[in-house]
Amino acid sequence: PIAILSSAGLALALTLINLVVMLGITNRIGRFETWRQVLPLFTLALALAVGELMALFAFKTWALGQIATM
Repeated sequence: PIAILSSAGLALALTLINLVVMLGITNRIGRFETWRQVLPLFTLALALAVGELMALFAFKTWALGQIATM
């Protein structure tokens, strides 16, 4: 259970960082009146966070494979 919570916390942290960056780039900070208006950007930020974590996992696997063959 602790590993699942830890992974979810990391995904949430990356999602919030991505969301802040996306809101800053699109110049939409402070323009939302309800949480439902933020949902499309939040979903995209979550998808980017999952993609970032998958890319880091793939890089780690590749790097460890390269080190093992030395």
